[in-house]
Amino acid sequence: MTLKPRQRRWLEEDAKNNSASAQILKSIQQEEAKAVDLMRQASEQTKKDMNRQKILIGVAMLAECDQSPAFRERLEKVLAKHLTATRDKELMAKFGWELGNEKIENNTAATSPTAISE
Repeated sequence: MTLKPRQRRWLEEDAKNNSASAQILKSIQQEEAKAVDLMRQASEQTKKDMNRQKILIGVAMLAECDQSPAFRERLEKVLAKHLTATRDKELMAKFGWELGNEKIENNTAATSPTAISE
């Protein structure tokens, strides 16, 4: 049940003197709290599902890289295009990924003219 602001104010005022109104107001507040909690849970589950999707895609791509050097080379090009932060490229290099020797600063390479012309 959704109350208009004027109805809610009236119910809150009436609840000060009327136990039935107070009980109705309390019930509405509990239902609103449940609704907020359900929305929070749904949002958290969506985030978890999206993270799981990223992991599964990554696992499949790594497995394909192990089987196909051509796929790995193509993926390295894609990663070099999309991973713009120096720290990200350095991390990938620790795991044997060759993403190029360009020095990227401030995460702006993805929109710079040199990154687009590559």
